[in-house]
Amino acid sequence: MAETTSNQQSAYDQLMGLLKKISPKELEILDESFIALQQEVIADYQHAKKNASSSVSIEELEKELSVMLEKYDS
Repeated sequence: MAETTSNQQSAYDQLMGLLKKISPKELEILDESFIALQQEVIADYQHAKKNASSSVSIEELEKELSVMLEKYDS
């Protein structure tokens, strides 16, 4: 058991040593929801850039917005 604790401490020390060498500007931690949102925004941008966008009525827009708000509100 003492060996496991020693190994854990050694791994921790190595990790902390590595993290001290990296500046905060070089380190960026992202969660899965950010990555999914980023991919969605990129896809929307590429779609709009292709000029493949279409018009929707106010009612359709309100319906889409309601669905989006419900999705991200939870």
